[in-house]
Amino acid sequence: MPTEREQLANAYRQQLGRAASEDELNQWLSGAYGYGQAGNLAPILSAIGQSGEAQSYRSRSGTGGQSQTQQAVLGMSQRDALRRGDVGTMRGFNLGDYGGDVKARTSVKNMFSRIASRYGSAPGSVDAIMNDPDFKALFPNARKVPGGAGDKIDFGGVKSDFETGVPVGVVDVLEASDPSRNTAKGWQWLPEDVAQGGPANAAYSQTQNAIVGVPRPTTSTTMPVSDVVRGETRAAAPSATNAEFLNRFNQLVEEFLARDRNSQSYV
Repeated sequence: MPTEREQLANAYRQQLGRAASEDELNQWLSGAYGYGQAGNLAPILSAIGQSGEAQSYRSRSGTGGQSQTQQAVLGMSQRDALRRGDVGTMRGFNLGDYGGDVKARTSVKNMFSRIASRYGSAPGSVDAIMNDPDFKALFPNARKVPGGAGDKIDFGGVKSDFETGVPVGVVDVLEASDPSRNTAKGWQWLPEDVAQGGPANAAYSQTQNAIVGVPRPTTSTTMPVSDVVRGETRAAAPSATNAEFLNRFNQLVEEFLARDRNSQSYV
């Protein structure tokens, strides 16, 4: 994996179209520019990419000299270096890489979980997370949803994998949040459309709609017995669902008993 110095040098060539001076590299890594320092490159790389010089370079050269694939790889490598913590309880995330497998390790969910793991899982930590420099760099349009349990963040429509995916809106990020006690069971990732049965549940809803009207199985495997067979004079009122079946069943029983009576009369 490239060293931090090499990653900075690559960012200069790709984002600014020029080589970085040794002084610039030293200033970035020492924290002199105020965007992080060695060991925390994500805000530095973001600042370089969003700088006026980078914007000017992109406007002059179209894509900034990079293909879309190269841009995506650069973005993922920056995010992949994001520091994780060990403070918050990550109940709602896969523990292997805090929120995803290798394919999704640089997703919005995963990046949030890495930042959240630096803070105690409590309602009061949501504001601290949103003021984290890494969070601001990754989600500049994110806003906390007012009211409720204080555990929802609107991610402003950023794509779920940054370069690709579906827009991410409001997400409930704490399980069993209790603002009065400033407690929660742990960090979670529950998009609002899933919680409320929205688009994320479309396939499930379609399946449920398809089986509406299918009788639920009972615990008994015994076929219903007609009152006629039991020798009772009053037939039980069938349910609307089984009326046709029971009527036919009773008819067959009557025919059977009639044939039986006829056969006995000749004995």
